Amino acid sequence: MFENLKQAQQTGMTPKERGRFFFYLAMLVFTAGAIMSLKSCRRLPGRGALPVPAERAVEQADQRKIDRPKLLAEVSDDAAGHERFQVRALEYVRGLQAVGLAEAPQPVGASELKARAFAEALGGAFEVEGRVTAMTHMEYRSERETLWALVLEAADGAQVLAVKLASTNEPGAGAPTDAWPVAPVEIKAGDRALVRGVYVQRRSGSVGSIALSEPTPVLLCSHFRRQVDPPADPIADPSEAAFDKIDDRFYAGTARADDPAIYEVFQWLRLKGHAWVRAQIDSGALHVEEWKSEAFDRWSDEAGLRSLEQPRPFTAGARGKVFRTSGMVGKVLLDDWDSLRPNAWGVNQMHGVYLWSDFYGNRVVPCFSPFPWETFGVQDWRPLEERVYLYGIFVKNYTYDTQYAAKEGAGFQKLTMPLFIVLDVRPFPVAKSEGSGLVAIVLLAMLLLAGITGVLLARSEKRSSA
Repeated sequence: MFENLKQAQQTGMTPKERGRFFFYLAMLVFTAGAIMSLKSCRRLPGRGALPVPAERAVEQADQRKIDRPKLLAEVSDDAAGHERFQVRALEYVRGLQAVGLAEAPQPVGASELKARAFAEALGGAFEVEGRVTAMTHMEYRSERETLWALVLEAADGAQVLAVKLASTNEPGAGAPTDAWPVAPVEIKAGDRALVRGVYVQRRSGSVGSIALSEPTPVLLCSHFRRQVDPPADPIADPSEAAFDKIDDRFYAGTARADDPAIYEVFQWLRLKGHAWVRAQIDSGALHVEEWKSEAFDRWSDEAGLRSLEQPRPFTAGARGKVFRTSGMVGKVLLDDWDSLRPNAWGVNQMHGVYLWSDFYGNRVVPCFSPFPWETFGVQDWRPLEERVYLYGIFVKNYTYDTQYAAKEGAGFQKLTMPLFIVLDVRPFPVAKSEGSGLVAIVLLAMLLLAGITGVLLARSEKRSSA
């Protein structure tokens, strides 16, 4: 085709024919570009992923990983090693914790951790829960440093020794404190607590005022979480959640995401597990309704009603029900111990899934999940590129800050949207003919260009022969 174009330029075409030919060519290129851009329109303008130097990212992550063979070489797991804290191992792990470990802590019970082979568990990051049965502190390497040690005991009697290294000039000499910064509370003997730390050695014998009768796993801890006692009893079904206690007509109610109903449903879902929930959806045991444009319109009509005398039948009737909606997930963010207040339901993490809705002008629908994003098995997912189906329980109207500055000049614009608790996320089915249809259109356009070129060349040849 391009040889024909070169030949056309060399033949005696009139200026008018040549102008018409290049006009057709330009229109074809523009049309082909517009058609191909439709395929990538789901990416949304200006929101493509930024290039990431993959090799550098991997290198940095590797630098923040525990070198287990190196740590194993530093630790003596014999009777003499059990009688003392092994400073070189503690300092090696302490340095990596200061820059942030690349490995996420693995929840594990004290009994399970104790039963693991030492060489296998050493250097692993773990999250352990138990009751603090003993606590002490002592000088570490000098009078300016303190080593705090507390015994976490599980219900079956299995123990873990949680250790924190601190400076004496820190508040409270660096005593283990709950990670929630708004009202930090020191961990005391008798508290139920969660700790996150790295397995660094085993200890036995005397640790200050603590007596360990057998080799006990030692975790060098970076975070502590004080659990509320006593814990709340779990609900048997979402219908038992306190949805009737939700007040979401005014900003004071819509700006909060710590309603007891949310925590009750989170606790129930964590106990049931994602696999069970997905099976209930697939079997039809869990009734699912669609949340599309009509549902958004009905919800929107009621969202602005402020008077308690104005009924909101759709909003009230939708609470606690399971809906399916679709869109693109823009980001997934974690609310962790430092942003969630300790609560009786043991909700210590929320995974925020922010969905660009298919049905409400590309506005972001906030959704909170008790399960990590990886749980859903959405393969090859990329932010703002792949559409998904999201199954969730509607809870309330929720107001959050957008990324746009407020007109008053202070803070950000606020947006009120329906809030869902995520049960499941699945890939949105894409028709197989979608890609092939675009290819067919482009091929037809190319054939059209070839035909136009042939006609113009033929006319030019006739004029030349005449």
